[in-house]
Amino acid sequence: GISGKLTNNPKGSRIFSPSFDAFGISNLGLVFYPNGNSNAKQGFCSLGLKAPHGSHLRYKLYIGTTERFTDLRHNVTESWGFVDMCKVNDELEQEEDVLRLGVEIVDDIDAHESLKTTGSTKVDWVLGNLKNKLRHYSK
Repeated sequence: GISGKLTNNPKGSRIFSPSFDAFGISNLGLVFYPNGNSNAKQGFCSLGLKAPHGSHLRYKLYIGTTERFTDLRHNVTESWGFVDMCKVNDELEQEEDVLRLGVEIVDDIDAHESLKTTGSTKVDWVLGNLKNKLRHYSK
């Protein structure tokens, strides 16, 4: 169970999910640090999404009932997410000794968003797929 992983993975050690496809993008993966990455506060875990270089995504990461939204715009690290995602013990399903975590892709930024210069002092941010975005962000 997860209790063993917490004990056997010191701060800074990570666990990689199997690769998966979502929202039309292949080779995505989750990177989970049960005791946090090197910058995490004591007692917090870290969670990020690993994506192919050049992917620009909006997504929600979750552990148990904790949900956080972010954007992956540049692949500057191996994954992008939250250093202090949550306290594992707050989200651990004690009786089953399991932790449920994952990602929900909200949108492909390149496919549905653009900036257009419409004058020397004006820029329009054109958002497509807005109905889907609002469905996620209105919670």
